[in-house]
This record gives sequence, C-alpha cells and structure tokens, in this order.
Amino acid sequence: MLAHADAADGSPDEALRRLDHPAVRLTLTWHTPVAASVAVAAAATELARGRAEQAGRLLGAAGALRGWDDPGDADALVIAQRATDALGAAGFASARAAGAAMSRAEAEALVSATITVPGAHRTGHLK
Repeated sequence: MLAHADAADGSPDEALRRLDHPAVRLTLTWHTPVAASVAVAAAATELARGRAEQAGRLLGAAGALRGWDDPGDADALVIAQRATDALGAAGFASARAAGAAMSRAEAEALVSATITVPGAHRTGHLK
C-alpha cells in the first residue's frame, strides 16, 4: 500500500490523502479477515468435538471468506495438523478443498450454521 511507503518516508499527510478515499472507507465495512477468523475458530470447535472433516471444510471456507489461504495463521496451522492426523493427508486435503471451493455465500452459511447454538433465543442468549 502506498500509504505505508509515504508514512515510512516521513510524509504522513500524503499517506492520509491516499487513505481518505471512498473505496478505502468501503473496504473497512467488508470484515473479510474477521469472517475468516470466525471460520478458523469454528474449525477449532469442530475439531474439539471430534469432527475433523468439518474442521477441514471450515478451514477451506476461511480461505474462501478471506479470498486466500493464510499460511501464517498459527491457529489454522495447528488445526490443520490435528485434522490431518485424524483424517490422513488425503482426507484432510479433500475436506479442505470442499470448503475452499465454496462461494462466499456458501462459506458464510457453513460458518453460520456451525456457530449457531441450538436452543438459543434470537437475541443470542441461551435458554
């Protein structure tokens, strides 16, 4: 991002000018990395429940939500290794590929369904 270079070069006003743009403001509302982080957290919960295949799908869905895989996500790496241990390399790869092939809407629906607590009221509070 050019704003980073401007700031590093001692031109913070130029950096702010670059950032003060409607397109930049719009990207602030997308929350794509946040959605991907929720998918990784959902994968961790599924793995803890013994659902390694679903965890693999959710890791793939995280990439679909983010728009790319994040090889530096330490949590995702641990989940991937544990799911691979449970499913074998081919089984994990298949599950992850299924999630990665999802559209954004499908990935959102998968994550939403996974994190929905049965018996919860619409307000989000449990009975």
